[in-house]
Amino acid sequence: MIYEKPLSECVKRLMFQVMKQSTHVVQGFIFFRNRTIIKAHLDEEECDKVLESMVINKENVLTYLRRKYIPTWKDDGAIFKDQSCIQKVRIMEDKTLYVHIANSEPHKIITDTIHIMRLLEEHGFEFVREAKYYIETLKIAYQDTILYNMCIEEFGFKVPASAKIYERELMTKFGTMYNIVKIKKRSVKRKFLRVKVKTGQITWKELRKFINMTPEQYTPVGIKAIIDEVRKDAIERGVKVDW
Repeated sequence: MIYEKPLSECVKRLMFQVMKQSTHVVQGFIFFRNRTIIKAHLDEEECDKVLESMVINKENVLTYLRRKYIPTWKDDGAIFKDQSCIQKVRIMEDKTLYVHIANSEPHKIITDTIHIMRLLEEHGFEFVREAKYYIETLKIAYQDTILYNMCIEEFGFKVPASAKIYERELMTKFGTMYNIVKIKKRSVKRKFLRVKVKTGQITWKELRKFINMTPEQYTPVGIKAIIDEVRKDAIERGVKVDW
């Protein structure tokens, strides 16, 4: 499939498309294995709004990408060796970019693009803020389903039936704050807590408090104590607490 629109609109459509086409979960991800080609220009202001809807701190992600995706420079761009996501970027004759991505989550295409463009600018390349993306595989983390469903509905799409089933499954297992907070894997816990930030139930500061729990706090008493502490702060802010 080919989308030719602003990048923000392409990403919104891809978020919906992956959820709509999903049939099962494999190793924690919902996969969309059809080759996807996008022709899009970077409308960064609107892309920022997509990331805000996803409760993603853009600059934190870009700092991480700078550490992980280190370019090997070529005359017409760069390659990223031994990486599973961004493979290469090439500046075409008309100064647009060709970007090859092996696999990615739709929303990550935004931060990948900004990261690539910043690197190219720093290295002195001239290009326009428009690219053709060749994406082999798209995927969505199963635990991101709740947040994705909220966002695609926000973007004007109808949440697919399969996505609603995934959400119910997740809510059955992680529907209480206690079950979320006791998750030890930070990346998984963050996915569920971002939903709480999006709905205004907790703040970014409180999310970090849950993420940075010490090993000693992972006891029934310790988990209850930190939840009670955050609940008290939320009530004082005037939040209607139902957790």
